[in-house]
Amino acid sequence: MSEGKILFGGYEWLVLKKYDDHILVILEDVLEQERPYHVKREFITWEECTLRKWLNEDFYNTFTPEEQARILKTHLENPNDVDWHREGGNDTDDKIFLLSLNEVEEYMTKSERNDENWWWVRSSGNCQYGEMKFYHINGKSVVGRFEYDIAREHGVRPAMNLKL
Repeated sequence: MSEGKILFGGYEWLVLKKYDDHILVILEDVLEQERPYHVKREFITWEECTLRKWLNEDFYNTFTPEEQARILKTHLENPNDVDWHREGGNDTDDKIFLLSLNEVEEYMTKSERNDENWWWVRSSGNCQYGEMKFYHINGKSVVGRFEYDIAREHGVRPAMNLKL
């Protein structure tokens, strides 16, 4: 389903969708440095999680000023989870973000979801015993929710919109 690959910031990115003036991309491979969604087990949404902060500060700052000028601020909707009736949180505006589960299903084929690696998406899932569970993606499994707590480390595949 992707529309090719590009090299940007020293990384290879899959082009998920092409628009007139920009492209939506996701890192082709899981970043080697695994990260928790949030540093502690508590109910948290994408808006407040530490992974969002890391992506939009530390990871963003690895790009040159010229590359940063091409990264567009993107308005993200964070809907409630209809199966588990969990709050998705407020909409956010981010330069770098995680795809939602719906976006993964819309833009990526199973093979593009990446071999055996687990990686975070921003969609919320089941909350049980004080631990928030989030969706993870594994390329060899069906896309879905898996019961790992948010403080556990998993891979990260940043996404962004880039000016052409």
